[in-house]
Amino acid sequence: MTKILRQPIIVNDDWKVEHNQFMEVDPDEGNMHYFNVPLLLRLCKVRHSLKEVIDVEWKPQGNLKGSFYLSLYALYGVFNPEKNKLLWHAGEEKRSIRLQHRWDVVTEIEKTMNRTSFHDPRILSKRGVLSQPSESYRIELSNKGFSLKLADEIIKNGNREIQELLLNHPDVSREILEALKTSTMDHKLRNMAGAKLKQKKFRKG
Repeated sequence: MTKILRQPIIVNDDWKVEHNQFMEVDPDEGNMHYFNVPLLLRLCKVRHSLKEVIDVEWKPQGNLKGSFYLSLYALYGVFNPEKNKLLWHAGEEKRSIRLQHRWDVVTEIEKTMNRTSFHDPRILSKRGVLSQPSESYRIELSNKGFSLKLADEIIKNGNREIQELLLNHPDVSREILEALKTSTMDHKLRNMAGAKLKQKKFRKG
């Protein structure tokens, strides 16, 4: 009896195999037990507080008429002080594609590892720790948009990252830029605000 081996895949150095039941076999009536599992393969790459994930599944599970599905998504790490470790939470899904043939899956996995480009938008004070109140300001700015009240809070209490987001916001005004220039403690940010004030749209008169 021929021993069924795991499917060979060239895994990049910055990725690791977290789960592997992806076998070197094609689906047919005699071997659907290899496809009757919730997850065939999971590859992960961790960068600071961001985990990029590639999952391969067979859907419907155990069904000969099913297909391979490759999903690419990100998880955000949040530090749990009680457990003294990062816990991963759902973040962003970039894409999920349906593939019919095993070798197409292998090719797509190897291409995906070379072109992932997730960005963690959160404002952190250190790995997995949200920087407050700046992260709350970022969420409000993203979800509700620009307001003078929020801008005033960011200028008074925000850190450099959220102040730079405010400075580059499309709705920023001359008055906000002037307030940032005079109030921020960050020398580079003061210079950026000053340079922006020299732009034609922000000049007086």
